[in-house]
This record gives sequence, C-alpha cells and structure tokens, in this order.
Amino acid sequence: KVAPTGGSGTAGSSSDDSQHYMHWPAVNQINASRSSATCLLVAHTLTKLGSKAWEFATPLLLLYFSPGSLLAPTVFGFVIFLVRFMLGPSAGAWVDRTKRLTVVQVGIILQT
Repeated sequence: KVAPTGGSGTAGSSSDDSQHYMHWPAVNQINASRSSATCLLVAHTLTKLGSKAWEFATPLLLLYFSPGSLLAPTVFGFVIFLVRFMLGPSAGAWVDRTKRLTVVQVGIILQT
C-alpha cells in the first residue's frame, strides 16, 4: 500500500489522513521502537554517568580518608589497572563464545 500524499481536496481531509496513518501497524511499530530506543539511550546515559562519577569520586574519598598521602589512591588505581589487564582478555573471550542471555545474566549477578 502507498500512503496518501495529500487530502482529497477538502478542508478537513488532513486530519482524516493523520487518523488514517495511526491505524497502520508500521507507523505504530516505528513510534514504539523510537520510544524504546529513547528510553534505552537515557538509561544507558544515566548508568554511564553514575559509573564515571563513582570512578572519579573513589580516589577523592581515599584521599579524604588518608590525608597527606597519595598511597591509597595510587594503590587503588594500580590494583584496578592490574585486574582489568589480567582479566580483560579472558573475560572478552568468554563473552565472545557465550550466549548473550547468559552473559547478561552473569553480568547482572556480578553487579549485585
């Protein structure tokens, strides 16, 4: 089916056309997918913002609890680096060979 491009020439036909479009399943599906995509984008943005804020705040908190010494934030940063360096490649290989649903479930369990 081809969407009508204009009205039938009468003054009230444009509102009839817009109501006609709302009954098309494809239009409703596009609107639903845009809404879902927007929600997903907002959720990802807020999650990433919280994660980065914690990454920034952790060394500051360590400085607060150990005034006059940079040892605590340095050790914390070094340990985080070592964990990522040592476990990153094997975790990536595991993600590549495992079903997505399993990866998501394990990720949720590890976060809690």
